[in-house]
Amino acid sequence: MGTSVKGANGEVMTSSDEVRRRWSAYFEGLLKVTFDYHRIVKFSRVIDVEGEGLQICIRDKECDNLYDMFHARRVLHRTAYQHRVAKTIELMLVDAFLYADKHIRYRGKDGIKYALGDVCDDMSAFTNLTDEVFHHVLLAEGEHRDLLRAKEILKNILKRQLYVFIGHTQPTADDIIKDTLVEALSRNIPARSPLSIDKLGIQEVRITYGMGDKNPIECVRFFSKTSPDVAKVIRKEEVSIMLPQSFQEVLFRLVCKSYDGQSYNDAQKTFRAACKELNMKEPSVDSWPSILNPVNCNQHHTNGSAPAGSPAV
Repeated sequence: MGTSVKGANGEVMTSSDEVRRRWSAYFEGLLKVTFDYHRIVKFSRVIDVEGEGLQICIRDKECDNLYDMFHARRVLHRTAYQHRVAKTIELMLVDAFLYADKHIRYRGKDGIKYALGDVCDDMSAFTNLTDEVFHHVLLAEGEHRDLLRAKEILKNILKRQLYVFIGHTQPTADDIIKDTLVEALSRNIPARSPLSIDKLGIQEVRITYGMGDKNPIECVRFFSKTSPDVAKVIRKEEVSIMLPQSFQEVLFRLVCKSYDGQSYNDAQKTFRAACKELNMKEPSVDSWPSILNPVNCNQHHTNGSAPAGSPAV
């Protein structure tokens, strides 16, 4: 089976072998694959669909198996790709590289040196940009404030002193996007608080079956044992009444980039107030991590460094 399955409406779905490769690469021995990709390959055939051309079609009895495949995709995103720790480290990396942007350079064509943010403009420089950039920043010489801040963030990642998780919520309307929440948070920061909007990080998480809020199975064509050359659509209601009713979940997670107790408490208050203003669900918030030393959590670390024992997110 190829790396994609073409649906009736022209959308391309993630294929079973791709999901299986990713699962095996990252989770072999930790999580079990819930679909039988061998059967999907075995019961696939190419059919000339009227008005749509050649498509890979699946035997009708494997419809449940396809639902399991997309459920496996959802689990991968929920437990790994968009896990809150993974997304928090991703945010910290972005912040560190933005701080280091003008201080780390790669030589490109004709000896011109490019900053991190401009490396993509020159292929010679871009080919030198590898994962080694992490250590390149850590070992870079210089005392510029931004470079020191970048090093500090990367060291915190290595020590697992991550940005502190505040909580999460779900939007109740489609028109609520990340920028809308940022604006609401800015308006609800308490007066005279050490907290500022640049000390907050918002993660917008979308977990789907691969086609937004659509059901990807309804874009697949199936064939039966008695009519192997006739492609048809199988609606969800024809398969089971226990299948998902929605195919997209949207979450907003909030993290605090400051490690002092006052900022943390104010971030929780701000988050609740912003959600109330936008008529969003009451956020699920964490209590102050118990592993923090109570003395340290009341100190204000204005330079952004973490106190001893800072929590993992």
